[in-house]
Amino acid sequence: MRRLTPAVALLALAAAPATAAERRWSVATVERLRVETPATVRVVVAAPGGAGTGVAASATDPASLDALKVEASGGTLVLRGGSASAGAIVTVVAPRLAWVAVYAGSRVTIAAMRGERVDLSAAAGSIDAAAIDAARVSATLAGDATITLTGRAPDATLIANGSGTIDARALATQRLTARGAGDSIVRAAASQTATVVAIQNAQVSVAGRPRCDVRAVAPATVTCAR
Repeated sequence: MRRLTPAVALLALAAAPATAAERRWSVATVERLRVETPATVRVVVAAPGGAGTGVAASATDPASLDALKVEASGGTLVLRGGSASAGAIVTVVAPRLAWVAVYAGSRVTIAAMRGERVDLSAAAGSIDAAAIDAARVSATLAGDATITLTGRAPDATLIANGSGTIDARALATQRLTARGAGDSIVRAAASQTATVVAIQNAQVSVAGRPRCDVRAVAPATVTCAR
């Protein structure tokens, strides 16, 4: 994967106030985002035609920006950095984002996700995705993480294993598949059908009035269509 560097004219330093440092990266297309840094990440929607697409980061300590690595290839943007990058705030401007994976203790907020299919996964940190508009949504959680979903998707699959939480109560869904394991918590809603599997200490709750197909092994608990 090609790293964006000054040598290839993809990195520009912007003037900033004395209290903050800022850097910018020019990225042509972003459809997939992989986060491997504890930095705070915000994804906003680009203007029509993709104008303004790119990445900007700011921090009060320039060392946080020095520790941040921004790489892009084939529509996939990767943000990397160790603990020193935690103080950075990264803004990604993208016309359409359909895939997000978080592997570090980052807080990722996404203004909108649209497409035939939207995929999200988190092994740490949190993802808060608003204004989802997709035919199908898949959210997978492993470990101590949080995924929050808002919007609409006729079909949704939610899989949680670990000690984290998937909260999809604000996601308008017709057909839901939910699976919980470990100490995970899954909260969702459905209007037509809900297929639920829960094992170990998982807690799964489904609001609405769907037809429920539930398989739960105690002490796991499931509440569906109440």
